[in-house]
Amino acid sequence: MSTINSTRAPMPLALTVRDDPAEIAALWAMSVQQRIDAMWAGQLSLSQLTEWSSRRPSQVPLLDGELAYLVMYTPEWAEPAKPAELAEPAERQRDNVVHLPERSEHRAAA
Repeated sequence: MSTINSTRAPMPLALTVRDDPAEIAALWAMSVQQRIDAMWAGQLSLSQLTEWSSRRPSQVPLLDGELAYLVMYTPEWAEPAKPAELAEPAERQRDNVVHLPERSEHRAAA
């Protein structure tokens, strides 16, 4: 039987889906550009974002083919890009495998 950890911090209010008609009405009172600007500024709730993307998906900005509000705070998008001279070699960027040194045949017996 699993138990729920009651000491867990609650999800931030901005990331919860609320069924507030006034909040949704405020979303649709904005122009498309105002919604876009508010999204980038982090001023829309998850309820508003999901409502917008479900009713007008063509209006919601995309980042690399994904809904921008879903990926804009992930580490890959939130971190500043590295200058070219600090970037890892291309062959290391293609895979995420940790390459260990070759094993020596002359190792001590355990």
